Amino acid sequence: MQLSERMRMIADMVPEGVILADIGTDHGYIPVALVSEGHIPSAIAMDLRSGPLSRAEAHVREHGLEDCIELRLSDGFERLKAGEAGCAVLAGMGGLLILRLLKKGADLLPSLDTLILQPQSDIDQVRAYLHSHRFRIVTERMTLDEGKYYTAMAVCHGEDVPYTREDDLYGRCLIESGDQTLRDYLQSEIRHYQAILDHLGSQVTDRTAARYKEILEELSLANKALDRVTSHMEAANDE
Repeated sequence: MQLSERMRMIADMVPEGVILADIGTDHGYIPVALVSEGHIPSAIAMDLRSGPLSRAEAHVREHGLEDCIELRLSDGFERLKAGEAGCAVLAGMGGLLILRLLKKGADLLPSLDTLILQPQSDIDQVRAYLHSHRFRIVTERMTLDEGKYYTAMAVCHGEDVPYTREDDLYGRCLIESGDQTLRDYLQSEIRHYQAILDHLGSQVTDRTAARYKEILEELSLANKALDRVTSHMEAANDE
C-alpha cells in the first residue's frame, strides 16, 4: 500500500521480522503496510481514542489482516505486556507527549529492543531525555513531506556519548551522515533566523534585546551544524 513520505520513512526503520506495537496508531497505516508487505509477521495497534481505533479496525478488515493485527484501546503503553512486542513506534505526536508516554511506560521499555520515535515538536528535548536515560540513538532519518520537514529516530538501550547543543537540536546521526535533507533544512533555518535579526536589528530596545540575543545564539548553532554537515558530505564525496 502507498504510504506518505513521512510514514514510509518510519515504516522503513522498523526491523524486519519483529512484532510491532504501534502506539497512537490512528488509522493503522504503518502496521497494515508492514504486515501486508511481509516485513513483519504481526502487530498490536493501540490508540487512546475509540474513533481512530475504529478507523484502524476498518482498515485492518479491508486488508484481511484481522488475524495478524490486534487492536487495543490504550493510553500509551498501558495495555501492552512485557514480551508482546520487540519494537514500538511512537509517531505523529508532539515531543512532550512522547516523553510523557516514555516516562509512564518506563517499566515496560526494557522489554523492547527498539523504539522508533518521530516527534512533531520539541525534538531537542526528546534527544536530551534519551541520552540522559540510558538510551542510544542508533540512526536518524529526515524527509520533506508536503512542505514540512520530519525527523524519525531508531533508539535502543545503551549509553551514548554526551551530545552538544546542536546535536540535540539537529541530530548527531543526521549531521555525521552528511544528510542532504538536514542540510536543506538548516539553510532554510539560517535564512529564517537572519530575516528575524534583520527585522529586529533596526529597532532593538530593552524589550527586544533578549530576543535578539536568543536568535543570534540559534543562528550560531544552526551555522555550526551546517558546517559539520557540509564537512561530512565533502569527506564522503572524497572517498
